[in-house]
Amino acid sequence: MTTQKQELTKERIVGIIAQGKAKSLTDISKSLGYKGSVSGSLSKKIKALVPEIDKLLKTNIILQELTCPATTPIPKNPLWKSPAKSPVRKCKYPRHPKNPYRQNSGYGLVFDILASHKDGLRRDQLVSLYSKASGKVVGKGASWDVAVIVSPDEDGSKHRSAKEGYYVEKGCGGFLKIHFR
Repeated sequence: MTTQKQELTKERIVGIIAQGKAKSLTDISKSLGYKGSVSGSLSKKIKALVPEIDKLLKTNIILQELTCPATTPIPKNPLWKSPAKSPVRKCKYPRHPKNPYRQNSGYGLVFDILASHKDGLRRDQLVSLYSKASGKVVGKGASWDVAVIVSPDEDGSKHRSAKEGYYVEKGCGGFLKIHFR
């Protein structure tokens, strides 16, 4: 079903507003047969034909609100609260003072687990411990997070998401040990 676009005239635009069909320029353009949101060129044409369009739309919105009140009452004195910050993760691995990653992030948790094992641990153990602590699946997210954290080498090469300030010594059998710079 295609609708024909109607000619842009001041009378048509004011008529659409007077009928109460429009609350915005997009509503006007849709009433005239245009699809989607109003383009910049069309809004310029409408504003050129009806310079007082903003006042007309504003009064139209006020009239609609007076004649058709909202179904849910608006509180007289709303209490606006800032969004709650994410709670600090309770974990058996304490936050390391040299951890460069955000608190409560997956990378930060992997770093803390690795840093809490002073003598190091095997990669599969690290993935398992991280999976249990974070709830991520071993084969998917957990392995990826561990790969990023253990990527920094002593020569400075690392994954682009890995931060500066440490490197991971990789021994035989997947043994990992963290060192700080």
